[in-house]
Amino acid sequence: MSDPKERYKLLLKYARTLPALDASKKVSTNRVMGCTSEAWMTASLDDSNRVQFSGDSDSELTRGLCALLMQLMSGLKPEEVLQVRVSLARSPRQRFI
Repeated sequence: MSDPKERYKLLLKYARTLPALDASKKVSTNRVMGCTSEAWMTASLDDSNRVQFSGDSDSELTRGLCALLMQLMSGLKPEEVLQVRVSLARSPRQRFI
């Protein structure tokens, strides 16, 4: 998807699908530091030893990013999560969400 407006719309759609994070999990140890908005992420292991992420934010776009992360990463084995590498090349003409 190359149109930035369409990417924003998609993130807002993801934000609407994100279940609210329990208030008891919105603590400083779960806070995403360096984020301008307030955002929280948690990770836990389910009965199948797979990582399940949850998150929330006071910003709709950041909520969408939390939802995207959860969709992409939840259900992986811990060793698979540790192998994920993110590289965003940035040039003056490229814009990433």
